[in-house]
Amino acid sequence: MAVEDGYLHELLGQSPYPPIDLAFDQDYWLLVNFEGDDLLPRKRLGSVGYAYMASGLVAGTEVSGAVNTGTNSVIKATNTSTTGTVYGIHGSSASTEGAGVYGEATATSGFNYGGHFRNASIAGAGVYGEAAALSGYTYGVGGMNWSTDGYGVYGFAIRTGGGTRGVWGESASTSGVGVYGRASDTTGTGITTGVSGECWSTNGRAVFGGSVASTGPTHGVWGVSNSSTGYGVYYSGGLAGSGSKSCVVKTSQGPTLMYCQESPENWFEDFGEGRLVNGRAHIELDPLFLETVTIDTANQMKVFLQTCDETCLDLAVKRDQTGFEVTCPTNPQGNGVFMYRVVAKRKGFEEKRLDYCKAGETDFYLNPDLMEKWIREREEDRARMEQERERLEVERLRRDDR
Repeated sequence: MAVEDGYLHELLGQSPYPPIDLAFDQDYWLLVNFEGDDLLPRKRLGSVGYAYMASGLVAGTEVSGAVNTGTNSVIKATNTSTTGTVYGIHGSSASTEGAGVYGEATATSGFNYGGHFRNASIAGAGVYGEAAALSGYTYGVGGMNWSTDGYGVYGFAIRTGGGTRGVWGESASTSGVGVYGRASDTTGTGITTGVSGECWSTNGRAVFGGSVASTGPTHGVWGVSNSSTGYGVYYSGGLAGSGSKSCVVKTSQGPTLMYCQESPENWFEDFGEGRLVNGRAHIELDPLFLETVTIDTANQMKVFLQTCDETCLDLAVKRDQTGFEVTCPTNPQGNGVFMYRVVAKRKGFEEKRLDYCKAGETDFYLNPDLMEKWIREREEDRARMEQERERLEVERLRRDDR
């Protein structure tokens, strides 16, 4: 053994000395003798003597402690290799009801995580989940939330620029779903939501659906409701679009489109039928209809009449704020039947007329070049995902061969 500057350095078990072959199932002590004298006290050896050689942990090992310095980690694993398919931590479970890696945040308050994963690569994933089974009801990533006000899975794209995605879902199946959301509770008084989108940007989209295919009965967004008192799609705050608005009805020729009328102003309308008695009739509008419109000096209703009796071909109308009176000047005693159409300004939208639509600036239908750009980006995304799938398949086969 060499002594340098009064210090003795020696690595036990290093060649040319024989390796240490101790089970450490009992206490061992180290005694140093220098020039015939024992240096006391002896030093107790623990299993840490083998730590630098460890290739695994004993099954059932538990590690606990409070660490508030450095990485703040009870256990930290770092893989410094810059190439190859490597892992900082690799967890595997052979159980039919287990988890390869399980994380739990037991605090009942605060902003904590059962598992926190971070990826610094420009083309990687903070969390990546793979369901390797080729059949069955499996999940690549499964999230569960027991709170009355939380998230099963939450994705957050923190950058304020670029084409980032909080959550991205893609299905390569011919009958699959990229992202599927379900609110399964059938009772209760709360408003449940299968999929919810939220956008705080002054020029963004809370939910965006794009159908890339240029042919076929495709849908950017599809909504369906099985309830007789529900809606497949319900909107609040306005509805605008560059395409036609249509109702689909069943006819002898199959599903047929019925198109909506459009107007530069916001009108509500009502229809009805009346009868002249001694050349005069008064029509009082539906009180519920009157609650939805504004009728005053600045916003007069429009009344359109059509006679059903040849003895009363010319009709005159006098309007008030709740109805109108019809007369027949050429036949003051006429008793003919007539039909009417009334239109009035929608309440709260009296001044709306041919307003500018900012959202139309990025409308694909109005700006075909934007659609072409978007399709190219989706094709590039798809190509990258295909490369990733091929890489993962090679990796899976490599693991199966181990």
